[in-house]
Amino acid sequence: MRSPRVYPAGRVNRSGRDEHGLTLVELLTTLVVMGILLIVAAPGFETAVRRTEVVEEANRLYADIQYARSEAIKRGIPVNLCRSGMAATCTEADCACHTDTNDNEWQGGWLLYGSDNRDTSYDPDTGPLLRQAYQAEETLTITSDSNLNQWLSIGPSGALDETGPGYLAVCVNGISTVDVPGRLVTISLTGRPSITPIPPGGSCTP
Repeated sequence: MRSPRVYPAGRVNRSGRDEHGLTLVELLTTLVVMGILLIVAAPGFETAVRRTEVVEEANRLYADIQYARSEAIKRGIPVNLCRSGMAATCTEADCACHTDTNDNEWQGGWLLYGSDNRDTSYDPDTGPLLRQAYQAEETLTITSDSNLNQWLSIGPSGALDETGPGYLAVCVNGISTVDVPGRLVTISLTGRPSITPIPPGGSCTP
């Protein structure tokens, strides 16, 4: 009869090698290293998130202006965008444009609607509600120039119904930096939008 084999401390696998788990010291060391890496990486990660938010918000504005232009041409009526702090919760019957002293701030959301004429406010009896754009991220500011205070209108020809081009600046907390440059959405008199970066230190109030 063969005597049982005696193994050293630790479990032995079939290959004959010891299998050890992590010791408490090794586990604590790993956690400390991971914590340091997270601390170092966190600012860069937050910057990347903010940069993405600015780009996505500018793209959302661009897309809605393009949509307004195409609908105005297709329907043969003016299509307007107006600021609306209730766009996230209102229904077609009770949606309303938002007017106050900060009439050049658009981060609260907006309504996109058709109109029989160049109406500065949405009325379900005079045109369809086409889109509701919800509030932007809390850190973002969207500021217009005087041509686009409160609202903008695209005529049936697809042209912007203003005496000059309009501008909307998207920035984090109203500042354009090297790490997170703002974006300027420009609407030409032909109604076509475009997006350009705002230089570091450039104005986020067009």
